[in-house]
Amino acid sequence: DSQHILLQQINEKLLQFYADNKPVVLLIDEAQVLSTDSLETLRLLTNFETRTAKLLQVVLLGQPELESKLNQFNLRQLKQRITFSCLIQAMNRQELDAYLFHRLAKAGHTFGNLFTRKACDLLYRRSKGIPRLVNILCHKALLVAYGRGEQQVKHQAVRLAAKDTEALDSVALSQASPSFSANLYFISIGSLLLASLLLGLLCYWLKIKTI
Repeated sequence: DSQHILLQQINEKLLQFYADNKPVVLLIDEAQVLSTDSLETLRLLTNFETRTAKLLQVVLLGQPELESKLNQFNLRQLKQRITFSCLIQAMNRQELDAYLFHRLAKAGHTFGNLFTRKACDLLYRRSKGIPRLVNILCHKALLVAYGRGEQQVKHQAVRLAAKDTEALDSVALSQASPSFSANLYFISIGSLLLASLLLGLLCYWLKIKTI
């Protein structure tokens, strides 16, 4: 279908949801990779409304490049429609401990310290508190501990994980600056999921149960 027909069909469907009192939210992750044409189409979607309400709420999540893209002159109309935005800063040392504790508890680990203090210190230094790098290093360090048959993740495992992560230092230094952020537009979203940590934790506990 042509874009005009497709937008008309979307509008009709949104009106049906609105009549049924079903709010619709569009979430787009890694929004910084969207082309200018795609972002302009997104602006057209925000035009769908009744006299009293918007038919579609849009949430954009992305890396710092998203902010630079939205600052382009030809996207000014889209940026003017942003009603709320926030920046997720890199975690400090205390926040990293809370982050690990929360994700491990969600995965079922509620007793003892799975990561030693020295492991957490090294994890913070190498990741610079950037959630995505924390996730990657934890995943790899858990696999190292599992392979060694160890019941705790030690700093040696984190060191090997960091060594196996290409360009870790350059990425951490560039994103740990004051401009580092994960950009969220329209609606604030909670902390990032530590999905990769879950897989490593499952492997780790399978090993413990066989000891």
